[in-house]
Amino acid sequence: MESAAKSEQADPDEERLREYRVSLEAIEARKKAVADLAKQIDPGKKTNGKQSLRIALARLRENPLDAPSLDAILRCAPREAKDDHFTKIQLAQLYGRFGESFSAEIQQALRSQAEAYAKYMGGGTENHIGMKRVAAMVFGEAYPEMKTAYGISGSDLAREAIAWMSRYGHAVFASSMAEYLSTIYLGSHSEIWLTAKEHAGTDAARLMSRAMLDWIWSDLAVNAHLGQVLPPLPRDKTMITNGPQMSYPNTHIQWLSWLYWGDERSRPGVEPLPPYLSAFKPGMDVDDVFKGFALGLQTAVVPAVSQEVPNEIIRNIGAKRVALPYRLRQSRVNNAVIVEASQNDLEHLPLRDKEYRYSLRSVYVAREYGLGAGYFKEDLDAENRMHLMWNGIVYKSQDALNRIHANHPYWYTAVEQQDAGDRLGLDNWLGKSPFEQCMHWDNALLFLYDIPETDPYVGDANDAKTGKWTPERTEKCLRAACVYVPRSIDEKQETPWGWLLRENDVYIAIRPFGAERTEWRQCATAVQAGYESLTIHGSLMGLAIEVGDKDEYGSMEAFAAKAAQAKLDISKLASAREASYLSSRGTAMRLQFVPGGGYPRAWVNGAPLDFDNWPVCESPYVSSRDGVLDVNDGRKGFSIDWSGDFPQYEYYDIVNGNREVAVREWLDNGLLKTERTE
Repeated sequence: MESAAKSEQADPDEERLREYRVSLEAIEARKKAVADLAKQIDPGKKTNGKQSLRIALARLRENPLDAPSLDAILRCAPREAKDDHFTKIQLAQLYGRFGESFSAEIQQALRSQAEAYAKYMGGGTENHIGMKRVAAMVFGEAYPEMKTAYGISGSDLAREAIAWMSRYGHAVFASSMAEYLSTIYLGSHSEIWLTAKEHAGTDAARLMSRAMLDWIWSDLAVNAHLGQVLPPLPRDKTMITNGPQMSYPNTHIQWLSWLYWGDERSRPGVEPLPPYLSAFKPGMDVDDVFKGFALGLQTAVVPAVSQEVPNEIIRNIGAKRVALPYRLRQSRVNNAVIVEASQNDLEHLPLRDKEYRYSLRSVYVAREYGLGAGYFKEDLDAENRMHLMWNGIVYKSQDALNRIHANHPYWYTAVEQQDAGDRLGLDNWLGKSPFEQCMHWDNALLFLYDIPETDPYVGDANDAKTGKWTPERTEKCLRAACVYVPRSIDEKQETPWGWLLRENDVYIAIRPFGAERTEWRQCATAVQAGYESLTIHGSLMGLAIEVGDKDEYGSMEAFAAKAAQAKLDISKLASAREASYLSSRGTAMRLQFVPGGGYPRAWVNGAPLDFDNWPVCESPYVSSRDGVLDVNDGRKGFSIDWSGDFPQYEYYDIVNGNREVAVREWLDNGLLKTERTE
């Protein structure tokens, strides 16, 4: 089923801007801006190195004798606590970069902590495991003769960590990461693999680290657009702690994206930092910055001081120096798949049931907008549902806020608001409710809600499982759904069928159906500043949403006329929880709500969406199947085959639609081999 949208005509001026944004000159300017700011921050006096050691990295690069940074290393090195993996990976990064210049006292402190630490081969979330293993490799190679807490030598510990790299990378290339585009934790994964790539002592570890970075970067690039990263996104806790993604870097993942291909504000000689950084003053304590107004900046420091950058092919995809529009489908695993690949003889890791298609993604990228939504396995009490940003529309705008999403408020509705004095209620805008389902195809979204009066799952919360992120839900369900819209949007019109929105040359039609009433509400919480919600009240109801632009429709009036002609059939809504929608492009969408919080039933032009065979990754520019990642920008490309123990690379040119291999790279008896073709 091909997209009905026509291919765009490239704007030469815009193309020159995109070419600049991916240039090494522009990347270096953005990296320098981050590093220069970081080196002015005080690392503080805490024993937790999660934040202070990132600052030490930037300061020591400027002055290898910086006393506050060296003191921070000595103070943080012995730390053992629940979150000590963050300290360990930063210590490994610092040792790899500056270890030869460290004093005997610091060397001894680093060796002592490496000998004493008994969690290197332990479990946790995906990023926790990665931090521990890569730190084990770095310190095991640094002190090969040391006796570790496992009773083995440092060199044996390093070998265990490198063996994990092989198993883990193989699993990722076969089926994906679990924390694939987390707005917070993708930044942590970037730090992990940059540390491994730059400071590994073997060709095997360096090649595997490079392949993991290429997987992470290409996944980010194909999903990045207009300053944001398109949903669905797991573990998006910044939505309830710090605010949403914006048109400029706000979250961790946006900072990483900005470093490598900029945003819509980037111009030659002008790489503006986000406006909120005007609050920064030299000498501020690290917690005041990284736990305050610049939360997302923290994981930008390591990539800013690193020499590594994505290759030009990936950067071109990230900046959208490719033909648009395109369609993207991806499936993503649960953490149990990652834990199984991380099992070892030194520590037994508890296993859960593996799900290889735990989350399914569907994304559409046009030049002026992008949208995405997901399909999810039933899991009614997991952080990846509580903190899932599961759908959204991003549009081109000069405003700070440029994303719209729909949500049934569910997971945190009973939480007491600190800034409003009552329960969160309808202002709980994050998480995937079991009472909402959606289908997506190209420029259209179709939602169904089947909201009971009383929550049948309200007693299922498990404190031990969710830790500090324990859901607090009201026993009585909120029988309403909200479409969260920036108040800054240029135009908002009520129509006989719903609402028409416009931002510049992007148009959005929102058509509620089955609702008892609709109203616009001002959002009340601090993290929702600048948003209002179109709230639809009812129990069995839905939404049809379409997006278009001037290039396709010519004008807002023409788009509105097309939207008015779109056909909605809800004759089976009450009897079968089913709705059908014939979009303005003539796409027939049919959605049936399936109780239980899992996959719905969905059809496009009469053909069922086959969720059980959803691809690991399928798009014109990034694809992954059978352990082989393929990435191209329409001119050049590369593939990584990790179907065996180690990755193998091929770089190719695209000539008259055919691929001509230029370079091959592989391991031979542990050594990197390169072959260049004529």
